[in-house]
Parts: sequence; C-alpha cells; structure tokens
Amino acid sequence: MPIPKRALITAALPYSNGRLHVGHIVGAYLPADTYVRYLRMQGSDVRFVCGSDDHGVAIMLTALKENKTPAQVAEFYGEKQARDFAALAIDFDIYSSTSRNPHHAKTSQDFFKNMLDKGYFQKETTRQFYDESTKSFLPDRFVKVTCGYCGAPDQNSDQCEQCGKMLDVESAKDPRSVMSGNVATIRETVHWFLDLSRFEQAVRDWLKSAELRDHTRSYVEGLLSTGLVKRSMTRDLSWG
Repeated sequence: MPIPKRALITAALPYSNGRLHVGHIVGAYLPADTYVRYLRMQGSDVRFVCGSDDHGVAIMLTALKENKTPAQVAEFYGEKQARDFAALAIDFDIYSSTSRNPHHAKTSQDFFKNMLDKGYFQKETTRQFYDESTKSFLPDRFVKVTCGYCGAPDQNSDQCEQCGKMLDVESAKDPRSVMSGNVATIRETVHWFLDLSRFEQAVRDWLKSAELRDHTRSYVEGLLSTGLVKRSMTRDLSWG
C-alpha cells in the first residue's frame, strides 16, 4: 500500500453514556492511533479526528437510569472520555462533540435535506412499539424482544445480533418496554425511509472486488441474501 502524502484518519465516535473500557481502546482507537503515528513517521501530513456521539437511545437510557437529562449525561461522560484518551496518549487533532458544537447539527440537517431533495427518502406510516404507561413511542433499544427468526432472546427490536436479520413489529416477538418493563403495544406513526434496495445491485457489484475479511464478507452476503429493505432515517426521539 503506498504511503499517502496527506491523510485524514477517523475512529468510531464513542457514545457518551459511560467510561471507555479496554475493548473500546483495543478495537478502535489504539489501531487508529498506531496508524497515525506510522504515517507521520513516514512524513505524511495527517489529521486525526474523533469526538463523542452524544445523541440517540444509548444516552437516553443512561439518563433514565441515572435520573439525569441526556445533555447532562453527554457532557459528564464526554469529558471523562476525553480525559481517558489524553491519559492514554491518544492525541486527536480534533476531538469534538455532536451536541455541544452547533456545526454538527447543521451539517446533519444539510445532509438530510440534500438526500430528501434528491428523492432518496420516502414518507411512510408505520407501526411502532409504544409504552402505554409512559405515553411514548419506543425506539429500538427501548424494547427488548425475542427474534422471530432464530428465537434469540433479549434482542433490540430493530435487529437480531445472533442471526443478523432486521426485525420489525411483526418479526420481533414478546416485546417489553425497557422504560417500564410492561408489554409494549403497537401504534401508527409517520417516518422518513431510505429504500436500500435501490443500491443493492451497486453493493453486489462492489462486493465482487472488495478486499474484506471473511467474517465481514459473510455478514454482508447474509444481508444481501434476503434483499436490502427500507430503513427508517427518523425516530420518535426527544434527544437525537
């Protein structure tokens, strides 16, 4: 592999809902940091960028457990993670935050609007899990279910981690709300969807020559074997 003269290196943004652990460091940040150091030793001009992922269900769940607001959780753990990285001498050129930097919100909205204007999104009425006691719709991690395909228990309601199949209200069995522990009901709601089937052939063509690990290739082939489906790009969330 040729050494680039200039390189932008990123690592997966950690959810700001807890402290970093060894798996985080070894799985994502130490390999990226090592590669950055190697490129710089070869004379490359490198920028190493990362930051905390402050929005979504993971932060909302932690806020619920700790009786805090999502913003308080994101700030508290985001700052601790930044200090952890510094203590490990993993030095980012930019370490940002998706909730405390207005640039991120505007950029996300610009991406969404661009795809919407180009006709990639479709508005549809769907059936979603609902907690009658809290009067709120339940996104994926707020519902624990049994996979209707392989029978694996305690799965998030959008995808089974055991067999890799995408789940919905029909294929997710025995749904229970994480918020209250009650059986989840089903109600209608409106969301924007990205029709992934439009890109299926392009993915198949790319896969023919892509250099992937065997496990990764098998996983992608498994998803393609049943056909790519529409995926919701919006959720009924107060923090996200």
